[in-house]
Amino acid sequence: MTANRAVTLDRAALRRQMPDDLFELPLFATLCKALLLIAVSAALLWGVAAAASILALAPLGAALGVTVFALAAIGHESGHLTASRNRFVNDLVGALTMSLVFMPARGWKVYHDVHHRHTGVLGIDTDAQYTVAQYVSLSPGKRRAMRWVCENEFLFWPLGALIIAGINWSYSLDIALRPEAYARRVRVWNRVDMVVASAAFAGAVAFAIHVGPIAFLFGLALPYAIGGVIGAATFTTNHRNLPPLTREESARATRLFHLNTRTLTFPRWFPGAYFTSYVPWQIEHHLFPTIAGAKLARVSPWVRRHAEERGVALEYVNYFRCAKDVSRTRFAWGADGRLHAFADIDRLLAAGVEPQRMPGYEKETSVVGRRDLRDLFGLR
Repeated sequence: MTANRAVTLDRAALRRQMPDDLFELPLFATLCKALLLIAVSAALLWGVAAAASILALAPLGAALGVTVFALAAIGHESGHLTASRNRFVNDLVGALTMSLVFMPARGWKVYHDVHHRHTGVLGIDTDAQYTVAQYVSLSPGKRRAMRWVCENEFLFWPLGALIIAGINWSYSLDIALRPEAYARRVRVWNRVDMVVASAAFAGAVAFAIHVGPIAFLFGLALPYAIGGVIGAATFTTNHRNLPPLTREESARATRLFHLNTRTLTFPRWFPGAYFTSYVPWQIEHHLFPTIAGAKLARVSPWVRRHAEERGVALEYVNYFRCAKDVSRTRFAWGADGRLHAFADIDRLLAAGVEPQRMPGYEKETSVVGRRDLRDLFGLR
């Protein structure tokens, strides 16, 4: 494989080679999957309310965590308009999945679309890591705190669902407060999403009051924490600790996305793809975001052969191994298209190197449209 970063996949040529049925979207299959998961979640929640012992509550809560994340992951498909070829059904799926677990689906779509347009672009990609310029601009105390948060990121994974919910709500409120910036359909369905998410949250509060703190812990708090961990292992790992694009490459971000994207694989015996709604097939998904998730595994052999023919290196890695590898983030993104270890930056700063002369530094690096745990700690 060549190491030439300028070599790209030829999306149009690959599309001509692939069978048309790979691009056909389902009609009701994803909706049926969502309804099945909702029914299973309701049964598990009833089991939590009726259970009399911790031994029974723990597995029920853990199973609920899986279904909570599975619903949110289906919302990701709705955001890409791949949940159904019928637009109404597709939007309905978003409301019945991601919005139902307190995360307005339209807010997610606005947030996530930025990532797809600017994958690997410093200061813009909503899945970006800290940049060298951002890191060296912090005071020494904030640098230590931010580095500790990043290097121990796995400790905050249980909060992941809450963080995403907050992000989704912030973008949904933006849609509501700036209607002139969004299409009518987006505004209408955003109101539906906010109503569903609010009603679901009110129902959760009523559930907590009715069943008491123990059932609330295992019926809502534990599942949300488990869903957050699965979400971090599924979404964060797709791009984390991969090099960013340079400023020159950023103009071709949709063609050079593979430099900052990996596909995660599961053992054949493990049904992980079903419960993550095929999100881990990220190389294939970024290449063809309008293909239904359930077909991405069939797309993969075509993509791999095409990449090999063009000499483009792609990264495929085991889901669980990757989650372990990226659970501690030790690097900042550099404007030179490289990863720079926090330890190396701190060493250079301690040696008296000026921030502007730091490898990977670029003054123009800025943060737009990114909101996550680091904002909560004032580390932006």
